[in-house]
Amino acid sequence: TYTCTFTEWIAGDWSGPPHENTATATAYDNDGNSDTDSDDATVYFDDVLPDITVTKTANPTSVPEPGDNVDFTVTVTNNGLENVTINDLYDSDFDLTSHCGDAVGTGLASGETYTCVFTEWIAGNAGDNHENTATAVATDSAGNSNTVSDDATVSITDVQSAISVTKTADPTVVPEPGGDVTFTVVITNDSVASDQVTIDSLTDSIYGDLSVQGDCLVPQTILPGDCYTCSFMAYVAGNAGDSETNVVTASGTDDEGTVVSDDDDATVTVESLVIDVDVDIKPGSDPNSLNVHSRGVLPVAILGSADFNTTQVDPPTVLLSWAGMTGGIPGIISPLRWNWEDVNDDGFLDLGLKYSM
Repeated sequence: TYTCTFTEWIAGDWSGPPHENTATATAYDNDGNSDTDSDDATVYFDDVLPDITVTKTANPTSVPEPGDNVDFTVTVTNNGLENVTINDLYDSDFDLTSHCGDAVGTGLASGETYTCVFTEWIAGNAGDNHENTATAVATDSAGNSNTVSDDATVSITDVQSAISVTKTADPTVVPEPGGDVTFTVVITNDSVASDQVTIDSLTDSIYGDLSVQGDCLVPQTILPGDCYTCSFMAYVAGNAGDSETNVVTASGTDDEGTVVSDDDDATVTVESLVIDVDVDIKPGSDPNSLNVHSRGVLPVAILGSADFNTTQVDPPTVLLSWAGMTGGIPGIISPLRWNWEDVNDDGFLDLGLKYSM
């Protein structure tokens, strides 16, 4: 026998005719006689089903709360030997007819791919996972179909909540020995859009728990971007040159239980009060002549005005002094007596004082 083996590519379709080929051999003997014989072989084509894969990826795979844009890529690959046509491409969450409008009807030869990239906003709270699935359906020339899916997951990460506290004082300067000051506190929720905060403590380094002072009240729930404002009044006392700095601290938690806190201070300064006032020596006299060598009682009036209330003056502290005093007269004289009256008929009380010369 003689045997020969060889390999050939046989192409065809299962719905068409099989492939048939015939081998013929002719042999001769030494007398010159010949013999010819033939045989055939038939190759039938099996129906091969479509074989596609779908790959879906997300970039990035995590976003900070409350969300961000994510690029999704969907790739359909024909892994089979026959050409296929994409009949459908859809997603569990998104409308791929708008994102991948050219997918349906696209033909893929063996090894070819179709790719679609689209962007969607992925939102949620910290700890959430967003999962969405893309599904492709492809058919071959025989009407066989293959449906495959793949998913992509995007996780939502936590963003630290934050508040800011602003404290102001009005006025920032008081005359000695002190005065009332209104302190205003503003608490702002600077967190991302998904995190509300609840303030459950509001304290001051000098005035203590503010929840029972002025119009301040806790707990207070503040939405992202909003603020809570309250004020209280306190008396700030001291000598000229003193200052008082007090710090307000607000603390609480966000909707995930994370602690938030911030503080701010305000300073109030005590200053010596100096006001220009008019003084009338010997009120009612014109001219106001004065003989420093004379003896007797010298009347002096401190004139009141819209800016100066003489009733707030402590009369014994109003001392009389001038340069050039001689003859044994002391340089500083305390008043003998005093009274309040409107000596110049301007509608304001004046302080009248009598001094012994």
